[in-house]
Amino acid sequence: MGSSVDIILAVLAASFVVYYIVQTLRKKKSFADPTDMVVTVADVEKVLDAVKSSAKVEVFAVFLIPSERGTKEDGLPSIEFSMENGVVGIDYVLLSKENVARRHEFVELAVSRGHHISEHEMASVPYLRVEDGNLSALLRAALTDVFGVHEKDNLSIVLEGVDYASIA
Repeated sequence: MGSSVDIILAVLAASFVVYYIVQTLRKKKSFADPTDMVVTVADVEKVLDAVKSSAKVEVFAVFLIPSERGTKEDGLPSIEFSMENGVVGIDYVLLSKENVARRHEFVELAVSRGHHISEHEMASVPYLRVEDGNLSALLRAALTDVFGVHEKDNLSIVLEGVDYASIA
């Protein structure tokens, strides 16, 4: 039971860190600052491998999606790989207005590729989670097809429990 509480606390802490970073980036209005850690769609497989191979308890890699559509109060769209109860998955966090607006597109994409989606909530933030099938292909498709990210666009990435050098 103690380890379950530790995991829950770690995930809650990670959620708050992501929320803080997203809010900070929105206030800066700079989504891929050259000093930030950046990746492209082509790096998704390396990021997934790094998350899978991490021995840490608190592990996630959040792809921050450039968006000029909303206001800073709308939140920054994102999608992430995370480790939850020892299982790697994709979390589609329903925090930003754009993520909420594109929820149906993400669900349709995942279901059309044969994935099972489960609904979760953490720290009063709902999210969709996918743990089966080809996760890297689904995340790449979500970036390009749902959010319109181009293959060579720079995306800021927030890492916890993953060494950036292993994906850069």
